[in-house]
Amino acid sequence: MAIRSQWLHTVIVLVLSNPAFVFAVDGDASNKVPPEDHTGILYDKIIDYLDGMNVVQEQRYCVLAKGSRTKTTDNGIQECHLIRLLAVEPNRKLRLIASAFVWEPFGKRTEVWSQALVNNGITTLRKTTPSLPDNFDEKYNKTTPKDEIPEVLVNSMTPFDDVVRMAHGMEENSTRESGLAEKMFLHGGPSLVSADFDKQGDIFSIWRNSSVDYTVSTEITFAKRQGYRPTKVRYYISKDGKSSLLSDSLATWTKVGEHWLPLKQLATWLKPKAGENHYELNYSWKLEDEVPEGLIRLDNPDWREPFRLLYNEDWIRRGRGIIRLPEELQLP
Repeated sequence: MAIRSQWLHTVIVLVLSNPAFVFAVDGDASNKVPPEDHTGILYDKIIDYLDGMNVVQEQRYCVLAKGSRTKTTDNGIQECHLIRLLAVEPNRKLRLIASAFVWEPFGKRTEVWSQALVNNGITTLRKTTPSLPDNFDEKYNKTTPKDEIPEVLVNSMTPFDDVVRMAHGMEENSTRESGLAEKMFLHGGPSLVSADFDKQGDIFSIWRNSSVDYTVSTEITFAKRQGYRPTKVRYYISKDGKSSLLSDSLATWTKVGEHWLPLKQLATWLKPKAGENHYELNYSWKLEDEVPEGLIRLDNPDWREPFRLLYNEDWIRRGRGIIRLPEELQLP
């Protein structure tokens, strides 16, 4: 983008109601030919990425993510396995979210599961731990204050957003609201500083968000061979004249039919004075007809069981007894 030239200043007006872009260029351009401006091309690719995300999320789909988290501190290395499930049926207004930490100390497998089933805005929560083997249900609705809902139980896996999120968003107890990517690029997110093509045809972009005390700069690469989806994402923080890397992630995409889908994500969160957290997640998707009817059922003794059978997995199953659902959630 031409903003790297001292004599050129570019102002972008984004018309959201009709995805078109108006550019106004000012500056002392007499007797000079400005470098090629790649801003419009970049936003075209971003719109394509967001449109593709919305097409997938508006249909019936499910995704299984498996991976690991490794914490490196002065006290050594701690590692655990991660399992995350997400199933969505937009027409029935149903969403199933489940996640687990898995440890295998001394050859004994321990799983701690958190689950949330959202039915037309009403959320029922379950948590299964070694000390709480039976499912325990709690109900929250649209009017429940957000700070009263245990975040550890309701965080949703959002792969399309997670690829541009800071790495600490991979943590179980961090806030992962859907819609981050759209908000980041189109609705008051960081300002675009520059966008240029590299030798491979990828678009390398720099974004910046400043506050009174510090500045956060984000480098995002949109890879040509992966449909110009965001692949490499780095977050830097600058304060008092010093800049340091906060988050470093790499995403791999795959094309299934007409859809580009996140396939794998590696992320590192460099916690100041607290070591590093490394994450790896591998995604397995099923879309529309691949998702059987009734995958999400409120009356199922184990919400995860249809999911487990669909993916032929073998995680620990608990709480097979009859569960007591709130009356408004009972099926006819």
